[in-house]
Amino acid sequence: MKINEKFIQSYSHHDGTAGALVEIGLESAVPIQSSIFRAFCNDLAMQVTSMDPTDRKELLAQDWIRDPSISVQDAIGQLESELDERVRVMRFQRWDTKPAPPVEGDPPPRKDPAMALRLVK
Repeated sequence: MKINEKFIQSYSHHDGTAGALVEIGLESAVPIQSSIFRAFCNDLAMQVTSMDPTDRKELLAQDWIRDPSISVQDAIGQLESELDERVRVMRFQRWDTKPAPPVEGDPPPRKDPAMALRLVK
């Protein structure tokens, strides 16, 4: 499959605590304006935000957020059939406002003196 076009979709949880960007590759620009394609991309970004996959392989193997009886890969296959277009998840990035759990060997978190001053006031 030759990727000629790319589309980026964003999603943010209603409370603003987590979000994601997803880049989708396509053979042509034709599907980009399709409501089916746009809804799928939004759902995929929601999937990344909610399920926090670590890589593309894990994402594609996850149960699809809109229909847990199929995988994300199967949902992409259904979309490809509807659009008559190959679709590929190129990359994604997830963010959240919660601090990441410490990893063994990491230095302890820095104490922010400005934060301490604000708390003392």
